[in-house]
Amino acid sequence: MVVRCPKEILPEMTGILLISHGPLAHSLVESSRLIAGDAPNVASLSLEDGDDANAFRELLVETYRKFPKGALILVDMKGGTPLNQLLFAMQQEAMDLLALCGANLSMVVEAIFARNVAEGTELLRQVEEAGREAVVNVTEMVKSLRSRG
Repeated sequence: MVVRCPKEILPEMTGILLISHGPLAHSLVESSRLIAGDAPNVASLSLEDGDDANAFRELLVETYRKFPKGALILVDMKGGTPLNQLLFAMQQEAMDLLALCGANLSMVVEAIFARNVAEGTELLRQVEEAGREAVVNVTEMVKSLRSRG
């Protein structure tokens, strides 16, 4: 497991915690910096080959609790160990979390900017919408453009 968490947490700001198989979570954070700059209160946690699922869950809960105002959790995919361990932690720890799976760069960037004006389920809804809008069938888009021209 590899966790990257800022040394200084701003207590008044909602955190963003990305969790994934392998380095995807860290890469999404790094890539978001090209668009949104070095945003505060953004952490990432990766499950690496051979990691213990229980230890991953414990580190996930520990990292989440570093954010006094809570954190929006973005997970790489449905059905995988990171999401399963998050669900288990939510039940075991009686945690009421905001979380989405299917994380992509558009969702991370939206979360960084939207958390300044939205909280709770409104933030969750905005980030989910950004993720859905980011998935585009480029082949169909090109066909449509060609048929107009």
